[in-house]
Amino acid sequence: MNQFRIVADSSCDLLTLDGADFVSVPLSIRTDAEEFYDDANLDVDAMVSTLRDTKGRSYSACPNIADWESAFGESGNVIAFTITSALSGSYNAACVAKKNCEERNPARRIYVVDSLSAGPEIALLIEKALYELRCHADFDKACEALNTYQAHTHLLFALESMHNLAQNGRVSKLAATMASVLGIRAIGQASAEGTLEMLGKCRGARRTLEFGRRGSSCWAKWRILATGAGRSGSGIVRMRRLRWSFALRSGSDFRRQT
Repeated sequence: MNQFRIVADSSCDLLTLDGADFVSVPLSIRTDAEEFYDDANLDVDAMVSTLRDTKGRSYSACPNIADWESAFGESGNVIAFTITSALSGSYNAACVAKKNCEERNPARRIYVVDSLSAGPEIALLIEKALYELRCHADFDKACEALNTYQAHTHLLFALESMHNLAQNGRVSKLAATMASVLGIRAIGQASAEGTLEMLGKCRGARRTLEFGRRGSSCWAKWRILATGAGRSGSGIVRMRRLRWSFALRSGSDFRRQT
């Protein structure tokens, strides 16, 4: 089998991949006073606390072309994954880096996947890519199988807090405050175009999980990969409830971001 590497920006919530040459390219979040890089050194709880307490706007930044070129390395074939191009310039930067690397070494093959999503859906695509690359010596066949698989993956998400949306002008501060006081979670999904669209609102964790379970009932055969930000005890409880809620589904895989 030819040498290969899997690369992804950090929106996939993976820092390492057992048994594979894997590189995570960090995105960053900035406030007027601090900058956080989404890498192994990130203190998620401290970042969340800072963003919650900040009075000004927060900004996200994607990896630049040089970051992607460094992650691709100097040799070997690469499959790369980015957060949806509808929300970030990460995909465009990766495509330019691919072009530069292939011009320097025409024998290389670099395939960049616009996930049209974020988080655990990208992790599922990465797992599929690794499986196909290990099973097939043909790089094109592995990429074709990955494209077919992507058409059958989906993302559901729930926002416990709308604070950051309010800070960036996406929702009113009054609406965000009222949602927090009433315990309202916003439920959404990644659309076919790669935008994040709202499906509804639920009050409380139990109703949120039930909404998600009903919303995914049309997916006949699937496995679940779930992530959650932070390490709080309440987050662990919610993930246990999620495991229980989908207990009748076989082959499910649950993971928390650490």
